[in-house]
Amino acid sequence: MFRKISAILVSCALVLSLTACGGGNDSGASTSGTSSEADTSQQEESSAPESESSAFVPEDDGVYYDLEAVYDAIIEAQPEDAKLPPMKRVTDMEVIKELYDGIENVEAMQLVLYMSEDASVPCEIMLVETPIRRGADYLVDSFLDRIEEGAGNEEKPDIAIQWANNAELQQEGRFIAMVMLPDGCDVPSNVFLLLDE
Repeated sequence: MFRKISAILVSCALVLSLTACGGGNDSGASTSGTSSEADTSQQEESSAPESESSAFVPEDDGVYYDLEAVYDAIIEAQPEDAKLPPMKRVTDMEVIKELYDGIENVEAMQLVLYMSEDASVPCEIMLVETPIRRGADYLVDSFLDRIEEGAGNEEKPDIAIQWANNAELQQEGRFIAMVMLPDGCDVPSNVFLLLDE
């Protein structure tokens, strides 16, 4: 009887210790010398940043950019003779996910996407704020893929050339931008710093 009670107490202690320590992402060696299936599955997860359901603290770097204001500043910074098409804000996440693969893996504190209403004039501005820099770093490949997709448009080679020549990826810490403006427009060297001018 004593053995059964001891075994139950030891089992409970192990379960509690695993539960208490299970929230970390320690990539170092296990101190007990054994590995559980949960540890293995954690190591095999993708390198996507933690989602909104994960427990983490957003970086408090003291930097904030209102991305709607950044978009307005990009438009206002264009030369007077620039021929910008009418733009529309895209808020449908299904459409955004189709354009920017993997965006659903990152928590966006702000997400601003404007696209040309005229499909014959390429113009697209995507701005995202993530709570941690790693989130913006993760989006770099997604944004580069979007530029590559536009530059590879074989059906409309004139649009593909503009994507190849005019689209830019910019990152400022937790903030990331993909700016594609048509010929005759200027992409500012740092769109986020336009608000400081």
